[in-house]
Amino acid sequence: MRRVPGLPREAIIYLNQMVEVKRRFRAIDRMVGAKKHRTFDSDTDNEYLWLQVRRIIEHVTYASIAPDIERYSAVHPSGDIGRDQKAKKILDRLECINPKFLPLPLGMLTTNADGTKQFNGLEEAQQATKDRLIEIFDEASAHLHVVNPWAADAEEGLVRLKERSRAKLDEAHSYLRTALWEHYKMGLEFSVGEDPKALDTWSGAYIVALGKPENAAVNLSLATPKGEVPDP
Repeated sequence: MRRVPGLPREAIIYLNQMVEVKRRFRAIDRMVGAKKHRTFDSDTDNEYLWLQVRRIIEHVTYASIAPDIERYSAVHPSGDIGRDQKAKKILDRLECINPKFLPLPLGMLTTNADGTKQFNGLEEAQQATKDRLIEIFDEASAHLHVVNPWAADAEEGLVRLKERSRAKLDEAHSYLRTALWEHYKMGLEFSVGEDPKALDTWSGAYIVALGKPENAAVNLSLATPKGEVPDP
């Protein structure tokens, strides 16, 4: 795990997951921008691309635990979050402990009349939501799993799946990139023994910029309640 002096362990884990997210985006860019097939044909190219999309969602899901790790542990059935594997179940648990359980895009930075600066966020259609992430995750899974050849409509279903693959990929890629490239992720105050589902004031936020696509660098900054965090 990458070590960053001054950052708590959970923030380092978040940063490392974002490094992986950017690595997947860069892999997609390289494959899509190729002048010829990177694998055997366009179908196997697309399978590779869907794998990167699915892993982006998984990395974001694991990362989203970090700012609310104590709350998440308190609501977890066993408390052993190291055994979690299913993205959908993790997202369900996160949703019940923090209304802002997913990263939110920063949007445009503007300067107010008093000299203060603020990020304005993006409209809801461009934000990461649980329903949209699960929809993309399921679409990725459909392209990664083998179609049962014994199903009555197996051949027709496979043809339809392949025909729509690249268009669906481009749509998912664009959405995820917009929602995640520059974002913030908030956490809520929590003390052991309190109700993990009860809302509280925000404890801080991670502000992330994936930076220039041509390199692997990712920037993470910590915001505290003394500063201002956008609330689109």
